Amino acid sequence: MEDLEIVKFNPTREFLVEIAEQYKWLKIKDTEDKEWFEMVKTARKDLQQKRLDIAKFGKAMREKAFKFQKDVIAEEKSLIAIIEPVEIFLQDEEMRIKQEIEVEKRKNILPDRKTELERHSIIADDDKILAMTSDEFNKFVQDKREEKIQEAEKKIAEEKKALEEIQLKKIREEELEKARKEWEEKAKIETEARLKKEQEEKEAREKQVIIDEQNKKKAEQEKLEKQKKYQKWLEDNNYNEDDYFIANHLDRKVMYKKVSEFLIK
Repeated sequence: MEDLEIVKFNPTREFLVEIAEQYKWLKIKDTEDKEWFEMVKTARKDLQQKRLDIAKFGKAMREKAFKFQKDVIAEEKSLIAIIEPVEIFLQDEEMRIKQEIEVEKRKNILPDRKTELERHSIIADDDKILAMTSDEFNKFVQDKREEKIQEAEKKIAEEKKALEEIQLKKIREEELEKARKEWEEKAKIETEARLKKEQEEKEAREKQVIIDEQNKKKAEQEKLEKQKKYQKWLEDNNYNEDDYFIANHLDRKVMYKKVSEFLIK
């Protein structure tokens, strides 16, 4: 297998540094400087081609390196797959025997552990007790104690919540009953006030109708009396439409007598 190293590019770094130093001093004097314009153009094309060639070469090398990487990973997995299952099997065997040895050692302390569990009202079979290390057993006991404490606290909280809900329900019922009575009393007062107002308005309307009728009759009577006086005034003055005419002046009527006529047409 080939050694891993960065492939030598062509052109070399030294060559590129040298040509870059040469080209970077090229500068066109003005729009009439045709010679230097062509030199700049030629140098720019030369650098462009070298850049494209370097990028193309680098891409080809990356693709080759990527394929090499994939091949290495595949070979690595293939080789590990040959021995790893056996390693795992042997590890399991080693752990199994170690656990059996530990279980045998713990049989001497099994009664003490069972006593500890009974003291905290914790139930566990012998195999489970023996399978635990000292730290695991202590954690198991602690976890179970915390579970029981949490269950007790939860039960107390639930009972307290239930009691509070009962008390709250009673308070709400009392408040609702009080509100209902207040509403009924308010509705009664408002109804009585409304009925009284409606009765007063009805009586006022009826009274106004009577007053309006009286005023209407009075106005009609006054109009009739005034009409009679007007007719009498006309009769007293021997009014006729041929010799007299009536004119309105503010609050009175004035009778004028025709003296003569003159035909102007």
